[in-house]
Formats: sequence, structure tokens, C-alpha cells
Amino acid sequence: MDAALAGIVGAIAGGVIGAVATLSATLVSGWLTARQTRNEARIALVREAMRYRGDQSRLVSALNELPLMFGHDAECMRLLRGVTGAASEEARTNALKDLIIRLAELAKISKTVTHSDITTPLSHQK
Repeated sequence: MDAALAGIVGAIAGGVIGAVATLSATLVSGWLTARQTRNEARIALVREAMRYRGDQSRLVSALNELPLMFGHDAECMRLLRGVTGAASEEARTNALKDLIIRLAELAKISKTVTHSDITTPLSHQK
């Protein structure tokens, strides 16, 4: 009788451990997937800001999304406010350069982007 009871207890314990392990694996997998999706969206947004840095009408869409994707970073938000509140075109350009460099760092795209990399966007010549 003791062997049967031990078998039942072992089966129940194994089932509980298996259920907990499955639930834990599912939660961790979901968390990792959400994190990867968010990181990919951040990278896409940084690429869009870089792509449209010379086209203000298209850049504004990317800038409007920054608080949602990078609002957790105080420096990023300070730089964004510097872009939107710049007193001159030169100040806006410099603030935008700093912002793109910060975004690239946050998205872990590149730690070596410099102002000179951003200065003059290429354009199609006809």
C-alpha cells in the first residue's frame, strides 16, 4: 500500500512540476517575444528618422512616435524637445543629429554614429 501511495504522490508531484515548468516556459517565451518585437519596432523607427532627416514633412511622423517607443529615456525626450523647440534651423539640425545618435545608442544599432554621418542626407539627382 505504501508503494502505491508513493506512486500516486510522485505522479501528482510530477504533474504539478510539469505544469509549473510549462507555464514558466510559456511566460518567458511570451516576454522574450514581446521584447524582441519592441526592439525591432525601435530599430525601424530609428531607421525611419535617419532616412527622413532631410525631409521634414516625412520626418514628423517618426518624431511623433518617439515618446511611445523611447519615452522611458529622459535624455531622448530632452533632445526631442530640443528639436521641436529649436529657435533656428541650425539649432534644429544640431538637435536632430544629437537625437538620432541617442536613438541609435538606445536601439543598440551603433555606438559609433557621429554628427558627420548625419550632416548631409543623400538625395536623388535627376
